[in-house]
Amino acid sequence: MNQISSHGQATPTTLVTCLQHWAESRPDAMAFDFLPSHGEAAADTITYAQLHSRVVSSGEGLKALLPPGERIVLMFPAGTSFLHALLACFYAGVIAVPVVTPHHRRSLPRLSRVLTDSGARHLLTTQATLNRRRELLDGLVDQPHWLTIESLEVAGSGWSPVTNNTRIAFIQYTSGSTGEPKGVVLSHENLISNISLIASARVSGNSHRLVCWLPAFHDWGLIGFLLHALYSGTPCTFMDPLSFLERPLRWLEAISRTRATFSGGPNFAYQRCIRSIPPEDRLHLDLSCWESALVGAEPVYADTLREFAEAFAVSGFRSSAFVPCYGLAENTLWVSGTIEQTEPTLLHLDTRQLREHRVVPVRGEEPGTTLVGCGRVVRNHHVLIVDPDTLLQCQPDRVGEVWVSGPSVAQGYWRNQRNSQQAFDAYLADTNQGPYLRTGDLGFMHDGQVFITGRLKDLLIIAGRNFYPQDIERSIETCHPDIRPGHCAAFSVESDRQEHLVVMQEVALGRRPDLDAFIGSIQMAIMQGHGLSAGAILAVRPGTIPLTSSGKIRRSACRDLFWSRQPAPLALWQNASLQTGFGAGR
Repeated sequence: MNQISSHGQATPTTLVTCLQHWAESRPDAMAFDFLPSHGEAAADTITYAQLHSRVVSSGEGLKALLPPGERIVLMFPAGTSFLHALLACFYAGVIAVPVVTPHHRRSLPRLSRVLTDSGARHLLTTQATLNRRRELLDGLVDQPHWLTIESLEVAGSGWSPVTNNTRIAFIQYTSGSTGEPKGVVLSHENLISNISLIASARVSGNSHRLVCWLPAFHDWGLIGFLLHALYSGTPCTFMDPLSFLERPLRWLEAISRTRATFSGGPNFAYQRCIRSIPPEDRLHLDLSCWESALVGAEPVYADTLREFAEAFAVSGFRSSAFVPCYGLAENTLWVSGTIEQTEPTLLHLDTRQLREHRVVPVRGEEPGTTLVGCGRVVRNHHVLIVDPDTLLQCQPDRVGEVWVSGPSVAQGYWRNQRNSQQAFDAYLADTNQGPYLRTGDLGFMHDGQVFITGRLKDLLIIAGRNFYPQDIERSIETCHPDIRPGHCAAFSVESDRQEHLVVMQEVALGRRPDLDAFIGSIQMAIMQGHGLSAGAILAVRPGTIPLTSSGKIRRSACRDLFWSRQPAPLALWQNASLQTGFGAGR
């Protein structure tokens, strides 16, 4: 601790020194408690002193085994053991690579790619996880050296961390492409920069508490909640994401019971609560404590915010608690978001003009598209809206690509110079101002707030999860003998304020398949390969799918075909929840 914050407390240079501070100043205070699936009582509670002791012991064990800078994959179930292991890596100067624990053989190729790309030769987990998953993990082509967190304990260890703010803290792999996984490299300086902004933006007060159901191995759950809680010395209650997905009421019950002030999730999480929690259960909740209800990670819809506020007003929820925000892993996490107990900013725009990337406000009673503002850009960071083709800054009334600069911008992609240069080393064409991070997101600035309109790239965000269309398309190619390889388009469409996957697949030349079996095979391939249900699947004639001059799929043009219903498909399967496109009114 060598700097003084605006709160009169020393600002840590790393999260390990932050843990040391809290272990000394409030050793017996609860740091984290992990809720079991029933969500009624704490199953795994840990104090700052207990966490510190475990981190030092395991960190010394790692120091004895691995040199600083060595990569190690962390594969942990939901619970405090993951945080313990991550901080032990920070302590030892070892670069952590968090991954989701695989449950099926179809998950192994991604794990293998992460191991290969990161160069990690060791994988750290719990003994119980290794016992349960060993037979499955034996399917990895290149077997890592297995370590368990229990085996790393070193008794009587002193305090001697191998870390500083310029070292790499961990590599966050994007949800990504089968061809080339991209690992976002984050330093301790990146983490402290971004987390300090989140902590300082909270509503002032001394009784803060966090509740989190988001995955701990991804940026929002890990940085926005767990590491944020550690940095600020705020108690954090968290749960397995499946616990929320199985019964969304558990999330709101945890907020009500612990009197949490800070929690959140993607738009779909609020939709799940609206649809699955009956009025009689809402009467038993007290959400008046909830000061900051973050909404992000996917498009934020004004109707969702309004419906949630109306549905849970009886529970004491206030719509002024909503905090729409924008961020991405390449900027550590947070880019914009305003926590000031005011109603979300809504902007009603001319839909036709918006499709042409023009920002033209219209009166609320007129037909149009309502966008939710994602708050102001965080302190010490800068956002530009840039034409992605000319690399010139856009006029204020035009939509362009969001570019970001500041201390939270990551170091680049691990061992991926080409993509790092494209994404992290952007300069304006006329002034040579830069470097900036190219986010790949489209948006604009209005009255100082960031508004996001879409994605420059074809990344699909469905139910809060990211999917690359080429992954889905590739998984379909061999699912049926009458598939025409290389002529499949996966894209998303919006219906009922949710994104739905649509797949358009050409039938092979000269083939006349059983179309029910053809579509059924595609459904099965998508479910088995990605755990995802399509909103619609179209079997189309050869030559239907538009291609670029170089033979690439024009997915946006395929989306236009879907909306126009022309040409008619050979066969269509459409989920009842998708009320637009072929076979229905738009």
